[in-house]
Amino acid sequence: MSDRFELVPFEDRQIMTVRGNDGIHVVMKPVAETLGLDWAAQRRRIANHPVLSKGMALKAIPSAGGMQEVVTLGLEQFHGWVVTLTPDRIADEDKRAVIIRYQERAFRVIFEHFHGRMGKRLNLQSVTSRVSLQNQTLRLTQKLQVTRNRVERQMMHQMLDSMCTELGIDTPALDQLGHDAPQPPDILRTFWDALETLKARGVKFNHSRVPHLLAISLVELRQHFRDAGIRIEIDTPMKNAIRQSDAPRFIANKTVNSSLTGGAKVCWVFSIQP
Repeated sequence: MSDRFELVPFEDRQIMTVRGNDGIHVVMKPVAETLGLDWAAQRRRIANHPVLSKGMALKAIPSAGGMQEVVTLGLEQFHGWVVTLTPDRIADEDKRAVIIRYQERAFRVIFEHFHGRMGKRLNLQSVTSRVSLQNQTLRLTQKLQVTRNRVERQMMHQMLDSMCTELGIDTPALDQLGHDAPQPPDILRTFWDALETLKARGVKFNHSRVPHLLAISLVELRQHFRDAGIRIEIDTPMKNAIRQSDAPRFIANKTVNSSLTGGAKVCWVFSIQP
């Protein structure tokens, strides 16, 4: 299905949404401005967040000058973004009140606009709406079984709790739905400290062309460590520890177009802060 653009009424305002094959997305800049937030700062915050960034998408929406490309967030990530705002840091009482109302009601209003009433107030004649909520609950439960990132699991469990409450069922405990990844061992800290040492000595090892990604070749690092007199073994325990890295966050082993050699390079890729 092609994207459909809809303005969802919210109190005396409207929230621009885009619905397509990839679900419901919220156009973010107008929302941030309505809440009195600096959009450029919020965009960076979303892009750098390990969970929220997964819901970012560029969408083309109608405007007075024609189709305009805008940043959107998937509905679940939008809810996560809203609830992580801290109203007590806002000096203006009116703006603080608006943020709290968005935290309390925006997710529900958008969801009900597309799917019908939620929970006990669900229109029982709208069976498909309730089934849709049940299916989302099941998908979130299944995702929790395999997701091991601690922050993602906590956020998804909060969403699951909200959905279960609306359905009138008990929320399973988080520890019944998979488990967090173990905390990275000390050897991981040793590895990242060694990379900082190489960086301080002017050794270039990041093959990524993307500013917020780190792409490293472990084969090359072995030689760099030897040349620098750093005694670190990149063996199986070390590789297992690196896969658990959360800061920077490990993404995948894959081939990248190297910024250092200009050719293809198999690297371990991580997400890093700017």
